[in-house]
Amino acid sequence: MAVKKRDRREAAAERLSRNPRPSRQSKTVSGKPLFSARRPLQELRAEVGISQPQLARAAGVPVAAIANIESKRYALSARHGAAIYKALAKAAIPESPQYREARQEVGRLTEFQSEITRKARIAYQGQLESIEKKLKGLDALDAEMESYKAWLNTP
Repeated sequence: MAVKKRDRREAAAERLSRNPRPSRQSKTVSGKPLFSARRPLQELRAEVGISQPQLARAAGVPVAAIANIESKRYALSARHGAAIYKALAKAAIPESPQYREARQEVGRLTEFQSEITRKARIAYQGQLESIEKKLKGLDALDAEMESYKAWLNTP
């Protein structure tokens, strides 16, 4: 009985290792993307009249990234999202609604990422202060041990 449970767990773990979604779960909260555009990327891309490969080339991202974002397999990351929407804005007719929408999305993505970065800096700063405090404690302990060593070496 125990062997069957282990085999099922191993089979499940193997299936998960081949599934690309779990590796991207850091970009989701409760299965919902941390950032979502106001409307589907595919709609805006079609209105601009640019294909997935053309958009991918212009944005400097893999074609698969565009396809995965459009099919909602992956959430839109700020880095790829800003590059994609910037490329869409460049491909759109200047001052068209699509141009303005793409620029707005770049602005929203950059603000979104800046807020995440700010929060991460605060968290890391707290961790850094805690680590520095622990290092000072270790330095004090080393100094105390050195004094004991010196005491041992005196006649």
